[in-house]
Amino acid sequence: MKTTFRTILAILFISIIFNGCKKEEDEYVDDLRLGTGMVGFDLTGEASTFIMTEGSIFLYFRLESADDMAGRTVVLDFLTSGDALINTITRDQAQDYGHIMLSSFEWLGGTGNYKINAYLADGNDKIFIATTDFTIN
Repeated sequence: MKTTFRTILAILFISIIFNGCKKEEDEYVDDLRLGTGMVGFDLTGEASTFIMTEGSIFLYFRLESADDMAGRTVVLDFLTSGDALINTITRDQAQDYGHIMLSSFEWLGGTGNYKINAYLADGNDKIFIATTDFTIN
C-alpha cells in the first residue's frame, strides 16, 4: 500500500514539474512589444518611448500570437499617429511552428508618434495579430 501511494505521489510530482515548465497552447496571447535588446525570448529595455541619438535607432520586437504562427512570414506595417502607412517590413520565421518571434529593425523615420500593426502573411492576405504605439524622441 505504501509503495503504491509513493508511486502515485512520484508520478503526480513529476507531472506537475513537467507541466509547469511549458506554456500551454491557450496561454499564448496576441501581443506586440518593443525594446532596445533581447536575451533569449525576452526583450530588454522594454518601453514605448525611445531616444534617437543619431540618424537611426535599432529597436527589437517580440510578437506573440495566440495561434501557432506555423512558419508564416511576419509583416510589420509602420504608420503615423494618423494611420498613414510609412513603411512595411517582413521577417521570415526560423522554424515552421511556434507562437513567438523576436527580431529587430532599424528605425529611420525620425522623431514623432507612430504605430506598428503586426500581421502573419497568409498567401496574398494578412492576418492581424497585434498593434503597438511608440514614440521616438
